[in-house]
Amino acid sequence: DHWHTHFGTFALVLGGVGSRSNLHVDMYNWTGWHALVSGVKVWRFLPRGIDPSKLGKVLKKEFASVTHDYVAEDMDLFAVASSCASRDTPQIAMRGPKTKTLALEDLSSSVLEVVQKAGETILLPSGMWHQAFAAEPCIGISSQFVADKDVKTMLTEVIRHIRDKDPSKATPLNQCLGGNRFWKLKHSDKLSKAKRCLAEIGVKS
Repeated sequence: DHWHTHFGTFALVLGGVGSRSNLHVDMYNWTGWHALVSGVKVWRFLPRGIDPSKLGKVLKKEFASVTHDYVAEDMDLFAVASSCASRDTPQIAMRGPKTKTLALEDLSSSVLEVVQKAGETILLPSGMWHQAFAAEPCIGISSQFVADKDVKTMLTEVIRHIRDKDPSKATPLNQCLGGNRFWKLKHSDKLSKAKRCLAEIGVKS
């Protein structure tokens, strides 16, 4: 049961040397993947369950009606020289955690690093904060999917996000989904019904 089948699309990702993403965690507990066509990219991850208060200011970044990421605005895992770099880390990326505005404890020992080369595909585990750094000019393709174990969590977060954003949609959405009966459906049926109900209440997915 793939998220992109129902809600999303593939993304072409281009990056020049030294470009990087924000440190962020992907929306709704979905699992991402990134296939690198050319270049070298360094990925750094923080373990699941890390206290977000250690990351400084965390923002919800809106992209569309039902999509958002959580972004750690004050944290950069590629900011200063650090022991979190591995022996395979390209020289240009041999830097580590730093906050822009807060004096927080060093996170170097918690950082997990993967060096991705052209022709490789990396899986981005659900619920993990991560940041990517282009050590060379890069071209890649990204998308997401939802594993069976994450379907309920993902849909719960989607529904909560819609209700928080526009409380007037809470009742019609619940009526369309059918209450507790909705959660007893097969995963594929839950995803299909959620998409139909979002459309019925005027939420573009």
